[in-house]
Amino acid sequence: MEHWAVDRLVGLLNEEKALYQELASVSRRKKKLILSGEIGDLAPLVKTEEEMVDRLTAFEKERVSLSETLADQLGMPPEKFTLKLLAENMREPERRDAILRLRENLFTMVSVQARNNDIVKELLRQKKEYADAMLSLLQTQSFGTTYDSRGSADAAYSAAGLFDLHA
Repeated sequence: MEHWAVDRLVGLLNEEKALYQELASVSRRKKKLILSGEIGDLAPLVKTEEEMVDRLTAFEKERVSLSETLADQLGMPPEKFTLKLLAENMREPERRDAILRLRENLFTMVSVQARNNDIVKELLRQKKEYADAMLSLLQTQSFGTTYDSRGSADAAYSAAGLFDLHA
């Protein structure tokens, strides 16, 4: 097996891991902004996230290419190739252990990012729901009893909502 391909794959996955760590940091900042109500300040963070995802996509393309090369060298179809199988085929225990640790770290980082994304998504949903409820209160049109200028009850349409402009 060609060590250059293994070394490049390990280096690439380490770069991905570092990028996922940065992405998790951005997600934490987004969560803080949402919780503090500073939704307008999200745009630069979203742009940064998009750039990071573009870099991850490029890494992923190279990872697939390297995986295909290594799978071919191991005599297996590319869709069966995994880091675990690669580690099992390493003669040096330190390389095998390093690959398995990297695999575990990447799994953890991806899980953390997925959890952060779910939290941010839920917080944004709650903010939207709250905003919709407040807007609804401001725009409520109700039917019911109102009083005329003599204090007599009169069933009528009232579009006052939260703010009664005639009071």
